[in-house]
Amino acid sequence: MPVYCYALGDEAVLSFTSLPPRQRIKLLRIFDRLTCVPNQEGDYQESGASARIYEVKFFNNLLLTWWVDHSKLKYESSA
Repeated sequence: MPVYCYALGDEAVLSFTSLPPRQRIKLLRIFDRLTCVPNQEGDYQESGASARIYEVKFFNNLLLTWWVDHSKLKYESSA
């Protein structure tokens, strides 16, 4: 079974740590959902300077941008 993890850039970490605890918990839940269904589509897409395509989605009053890095994919087996 594939296992995805999330990683935050420096700017995202600074934003995250400045949020009230309740909003941090909401974000952690959103991150966890993204690890379960990483290929979900955002509300729209943007491309960065590296030409990478980012998904962008609004979650209530939060705007989240992500991409899936399949090269970092790990597989776990219960067998």
